[in-house]
Amino acid sequence: MPGARSMAIDTGLTARLRRQLGRGQLILFTGAGFSCGAFARSGRPIPTAEELKRELWRLAFPSKSVVDERSELGDVFELAVARAGNASRELLSDLLKVDVERSPDRFRAWFSLPWYRHYTLNIDDLDEAVAGRYVLPRPLYAISGPTDPLLSHEGLLSVHLNGRLRDYPNVTFSIRQYGQRASQPDAWYQTLVADLLTYPVLFIGTVLDEPGLWQYIELRRQRAASQVEMRPASYLVAPSLPDARAALLKRFNIDWIEATEEQIFAEVFKDATDETRSGHSALKRRYQEESISSVLEPLAQVRECEPLEDLSLFLLGRTPVWADIQDGFAVERSFERPLLTNVLTGNHDVVVLTGTAASGKSTTAMRLAIGLEAEGKGVYVLDAPESSGNVGSIVEAIRQVRPDVLLIDDVDSFGSGTGRLLRALTELPTPPLVLAAIRSSRLQSLDLTEELDGLNVLEMTVPHLHDSDIDALIDALSRANRLGRLMGQSQNQRRRIFREQAGRQLLVAMYYATSGEKLQDRVFSECEDLAGSSRLAYGMVALATMERQWMSREEILLGIGAVGPGVPGNRELSQLRGLIERNLILDQDKKLRLRHRWIAETTIDFYINNGLIGNVLKAFAFVMAVKADPQMNWHARERRLLRRVINHDYLIRLVSDAGSIREVYSFVEDQLSWDYHYWLQRGSFEVETGDLPTAENFLNSARGLTPRRDSIVETEYAYMTLKKAAKHPRAPGAALRAEEALRDLEDIMRQRGEGDFYPYHVYGSQGLSWARRAPITPDERKGLLRRLLAALEQGVERHPQSADLRRLMLDLKREGMMNAVDREREKEEDGPSLLQDAPRSIGTTQRQATLDGPIP
Repeated sequence: MPGARSMAIDTGLTARLRRQLGRGQLILFTGAGFSCGAFARSGRPIPTAEELKRELWRLAFPSKSVVDERSELGDVFELAVARAGNASRELLSDLLKVDVERSPDRFRAWFSLPWYRHYTLNIDDLDEAVAGRYVLPRPLYAISGPTDPLLSHEGLLSVHLNGRLRDYPNVTFSIRQYGQRASQPDAWYQTLVADLLTYPVLFIGTVLDEPGLWQYIELRRQRAASQVEMRPASYLVAPSLPDARAALLKRFNIDWIEATEEQIFAEVFKDATDETRSGHSALKRRYQEESISSVLEPLAQVRECEPLEDLSLFLLGRTPVWADIQDGFAVERSFERPLLTNVLTGNHDVVVLTGTAASGKSTTAMRLAIGLEAEGKGVYVLDAPESSGNVGSIVEAIRQVRPDVLLIDDVDSFGSGTGRLLRALTELPTPPLVLAAIRSSRLQSLDLTEELDGLNVLEMTVPHLHDSDIDALIDALSRANRLGRLMGQSQNQRRRIFREQAGRQLLVAMYYATSGEKLQDRVFSECEDLAGSSRLAYGMVALATMERQWMSREEILLGIGAVGPGVPGNRELSQLRGLIERNLILDQDKKLRLRHRWIAETTIDFYINNGLIGNVLKAFAFVMAVKADPQMNWHARERRLLRRVINHDYLIRLVSDAGSIREVYSFVEDQLSWDYHYWLQRGSFEVETGDLPTAENFLNSARGLTPRRDSIVETEYAYMTLKKAAKHPRAPGAALRAEEALRDLEDIMRQRGEGDFYPYHVYGSQGLSWARRAPITPDERKGLLRRLLAALEQGVERHPQSADLRRLMLDLKREGMMNAVDREREKEEDGPSLLQDAPRSIGTTQRQATLDGPIP
């Protein structure tokens, strides 16, 4: 085309496209020109947009034989539907239902390539027809953009942005329909925008003039002249293109390739056998569940594969890496060599290293592992955060691998299963020595000391800095030219500054000594400097880091698009890169984290204190709701993070305002309406706040979505029922419903009581509340209290570590004693002495105070 900038399909471009395909990163985006090489069941080729307009014109204007070229396809379609009804449906079916047998075989190859995702503006069923006829390397799922919820799946998602043929007449064609969709948040278009910013896209069969699509491309925003282009290079394949459109697309880093669908397939993709194979392998790795082999690795392999780090980041509070132990600032502490000797000679089952956050326990655990490896031990490292939901598989894998030593940092990632895991490992035929690092607070809350009773456990609390530790740190800083404000001071002055902070966490002390600034103040200052999308992105990554996890660029952009000030674009990409360049966010093999979990927790404290946490939670919950789907394993990272962020206790701890928590739940309702756990948590929150009718509605939704009776849902439903009965004890049927709830809980305690203390807690606390308020006789109340107490005694016997159950048992005993005293006083009412009224009055006052007081 004269004057138009075109791009030949040269060998360099072919190689680049194939490399992107081989990494499983290339997105296919198709328009009408892509499908026109296929044939419909009527025997005719799939029409172009212009041809389809002419066919629909006959139905929209049967009396006008000449087509008005100025009329838009969408307007003609809308009139044809209104005036011809079923005739329009039949016409579209004849024209757009694909006959795979008559169509070129290359369409099977197109959908067999390892696309990251496929978007299409077409409503024809080419993708579904190919998937229905052939076995593809990845199962294909045709998605309707206007109606289907977001999901993430290892198969090829083929997203029809305007709807599918079978959705007729609910498809998007006209300007008015685009306007209606644009007036509301469109989840699939938000995902498309995040993908456009994150991955290279191959556009085929469209010149990108569709009003809805162009709106989102335009909202990506053009970079300033001084900015580096952050969007990945994309490609538009078309035989011709207006000069202005080609130049405009170039501004968005989209290059025009002057070719047809058939030509680019033949020249670039037809023989890309090796790239196709490697692309499918990359996608499989991306979506497959974490295998035990990927989270349980030999120490030597972990150290060899570790990416190079700027070791000075350790001073800024970065989580220690293995290079820090061997070559960096993580110097050997005075207590560590005697500890290694103790471990080598002590015949221990488990070594527990504990301390406050950022006290250096992880560093000590890593140095201990290296020391044991140097002694000839076979040391393996278990990534606890990535494997925390799969205790049985871990034990079986370790049984097969038979390591001499197993290092588990953040062992409390396994929650209530931590003690069970550690004990199970010690009971293997060839048990490893387990090195477990855990925060002091978590060690206490999990009652691991009691859980590991009878085992030979060495518990070591990381001590404060010793003078020799301070000297070693100063020497390491001096050798690396990182003394900071210590430069030019005497050794004694340097020691004094360190001693001032010796009771603090190791990283906090080191940072203060070299900068003169408290690390917490530095973190708060960093947070204050952020605004808009940067603040939202940093908060989301902080939430992930706090849970020992990570986020991808794609996920961050998706969250920004969901709740940010506008559709994300080059500016947001630039801001994200700025966070990485300033080392506020670390990029470790495409996994974005904050420097240290302590910094993440401090950041979240800042967001909470300044009322910023609500939007961050909404964005984070939206991302995880989009990434999780019903087919995904419960142990997958996305579903674990989703369970965490919608957990009602978690939200209550982070957000004081009930309205803001309800906003989080409402924001992800469309994405999670399929998930019974979502309704369970939402109902549980309303139970806690006291909105019992709403709670009952949500819990009924949870019950309706569970394929069988779920004990957790039924426990919460019984909780709600008892609370409702106690609130309105004289309501019709209250006593009957309360009795049914108590019996349900008794069934659950019989079935699950050995492994779960919570049904006992609900039974005791809400049963006591009901006993205090129920309109029953004194003898009935006494019998109910005995019944509750018997169950609590069993619960305490089964769960001796539960302080809550012990307190409830004492409350029930006190309640029984008070009940007995009240009955004795009632008997004394018949006596003649007026002096007896005084103690009865006191007793009544005490009893009333108990009734009006908080429910345990």
